[in-house]
Amino acid sequence: MGLLRSTPADFATPRRREDLAAGPARSTPQSTAAAALPTPTEGTVLLMSTEELTTKERRRSRRGLGILAGVGGGLLLLGGTTFALWNATAEVEGGTIQTGNLDVQPVGDPAYWDTSADRSDAAGTTLVSGVAAHAIPDLTLYSIVPGDTLEAEYGFAVALDGDNLVASVDLTLAGGTTPPDGVTFTAQAYYLDGADWTAVGTASPVTPGAATSIALGLFQAANQEAGTVDAGAIPVIELVEVPAVGAVANIAIVVAATFDETIDERTSTLAEAALGDVTVDLVQTRGPGVGNFP
Repeated sequence: MGLLRSTPADFATPRRREDLAAGPARSTPQSTAAAALPTPTEGTVLLMSTEELTTKERRRSRRGLGILAGVGGGLLLLGGTTFALWNATAEVEGGTIQTGNLDVQPVGDPAYWDTSADRSDAAGTTLVSGVAAHAIPDLTLYSIVPGDTLEAEYGFAVALDGDNLVASVDLTLAGGTTPPDGVTFTAQAYYLDGADWTAVGTASPVTPGAATSIALGLFQAANQEAGTVDAGAIPVIELVEVPAVGAVANIAIVVAATFDETIDERTSTLAEAALGDVTVDLVQTRGPGVGNFP
């Protein structure tokens, strides 16, 4: 497409806006080459071809896009991107902490024995203390006299489960009656060591009807996974399930009653000495000088 021209047919260099405002341009002497280009008169319209306009618009558009791309890229670098730093994750099983156990349950019925040393008709030995004796099937039908010694054996199943568990066995004969003059009582603890009963310490005096308990001995649990059992005199109780059906006693309490044969005349005839309730407490002990606690 050609140029659309107004009259005159040719045009010279366009005038500035200031010049147009000042009025028609005055002709000045020019060189021959410049004179060949006629000066446009007032009202001249300069029209460019569509191709030239399109080219210039493309150039402007490209410059604008370049500027926008640069600004947008800067904004993207400043805040549009999250930079991930290195990280890693690992898991391991935490394990389970298990509590131990301390329990005591009675096992079977008490066994009563006549262990008087001067009896020649002893038919056997007591189950726990192992002394010569004959059994007393029904204690209510037996009457003690001066010089007699009777034993009562009480079995218990004791559970000690814990690496650092040491327990004291305490006995209370609450609810009984004060024994008559000349009758005394002692108590001693035994524990099952394999197939045999072993005494703990020595027999301790005890009074029926007294609410005060006495400590008969210390015992320690056998399951020392992170240590060793105390090498001292504290007996080790093998781990048992308590309570359990058909549990076997692993601790026994032997209460002995002795009627002093030197009693005067008819003192304490037709009297009674009721043991009352035989209560065994198992109490955890933890302190200096006990087991592996210095």
